[in-house]
Amino acid sequence: MKTKFWPDDSIEFNTVAVLGDFDGVHSAHRMLIEKAVSRAKENNLKSLVYTFEKSIKKDFNLISNENKKKIFEEMGVDILVFQKVSEDFFNTSPEDFVRKTVVEKLKASYVIVGENYTFGKKGAGKSEDLKRLLEENSVECEIVKLVEMDEKVLSSTQIREFLREGNVKDANKFLGRRYSISGVVEYGNRIGRTIGFPTVNIRPEGNELLPKFGVYAVYANIDGEMKKGVANVGIKPTVGGKIPLVETNVFGMEGEFYGERIEVEFVDFIRPEQKFPDIETLKEQIEKDKLKAKIILE
Repeated sequence: MKTKFWPDDSIEFNTVAVLGDFDGVHSAHRMLIEKAVSRAKENNLKSLVYTFEKSIKKDFNLISNENKKKIFEEMGVDILVFQKVSEDFFNTSPEDFVRKTVVEKLKASYVIVGENYTFGKKGAGKSEDLKRLLEENSVECEIVKLVEMDEKVLSSTQIREFLREGNVKDANKFLGRRYSISGVVEYGNRIGRTIGFPTVNIRPEGNELLPKFGVYAVYANIDGEMKKGVANVGIKPTVGGKIPLVETNVFGMEGEFYGERIEVEFVDFIRPEQKFPDIETLKEQIEKDKLKAKIILE
């Protein structure tokens, strides 16, 4: 898969382009991308995903660009374009966006979007406007209706709401995969090691959204191997922490992983983060959390 960052790079092939923010790359997003990949293969074209280097709608993302790239590549996307956002980009009219970007630069022969897609200055262009403007340029456009799950619209907004509630089970259901946080393992205060629960500690990459502070049953992807564990998301109030981290006790963990990039995948919520009166009480609770996580992961 070729990855391009605009406005610098150009496209050499005619494409089937799918446009969107794709935050989280959830189940409905993947449906659009699968359509693009399939149609491109059928018509001897290249499949192309056009998205943003930085989300233009939200303070926190559901996925890092690195993980976006990984998922798109696994899905068979030929070309990934990250649009750099700037004042000029924000001031682009819907008509100029379609003509100069989609038709001329993306070389789109066919375009796929969700029905809630917006584009152009202040999001003035809607999906039906896109279809009309593309047809004026002899380009077909397919608008895919929103998907519902459990009587809720399957959207990044809904997934964020689930995560802020600690409801990772429903968030994972909507995502079609386990929600994850990636980061490079850094040094902590090493208190976990002194009480028999060593942890690998990471901060989110790329402004990823932390779920509700608390304890979770998780899988940790370390060197391509999935390991079971229990993670605390939060600031560790018992020991006076201030910076939010994801601290994971990997079951059967041996060695240290400082400087290595790992991915923590959330399976289920166990309890909220809380402050304990002393380290001994904290240790007793961690034992209970660990046992509960093992039962969940079985």
